[in-house]
Amino acid sequence: MRLFVAVEVPADVRAAVDAAVAPLRTAAPKLRWVAPERYHLTLVFLGAVDEALLPAVSAGMQAGCAGAAGFTLALDGTVGTFGRRVLWAGVAPSPELTTLAGRVTAALRSVVGLADEQERELRAHLTLARAKREPVRSRLVKGVSVPALSWPVGRVVLLRSAGGYEVVAEAVLEG
Repeated sequence: MRLFVAVEVPADVRAAVDAAVAPLRTAAPKLRWVAPERYHLTLVFLGAVDEALLPAVSAGMQAGCAGAAGFTLALDGTVGTFGRRVLWAGVAPSPELTTLAGRVTAALRSVVGLADEQERELRAHLTLARAKREPVRSRLVKGVSVPALSWPVGRVVLLRSAGGYEVVAEAVLEG
């Protein structure tokens, strides 16, 4: 199973982002566009995990979230690229998010044996599209922005990627 720990994005925020980047879909049809219902914010990417480890991964995520209070996230209005492969919408810096990602990563490290590349610094963003053959050109996003909307984060989910995303566990945050 391909698993990752994430924060979900509410439907109204997803719809606003989708509307804001609709012109880019027309301008760059060869990119592999993420469907709005799949927008999320990844805290920890676990990759391929043996199904037998699912209870331990779920427990590790729960442990990493234990005692964490809910908080608010916000888009920062930016649209950018990571290299020439990924088009993204930016998320405003959040100490709560960074701390939570670190706690969950630490709790899962021994469970799934995270590789160094899986433990890189959190760069909070919503992935909008990925390049297949044609690279994402930085000029594509010039002058493009998304609404700087915010939303409350009250839970963290363990998602399985298999043609779509399926919530296989959740951790409810306090407050």
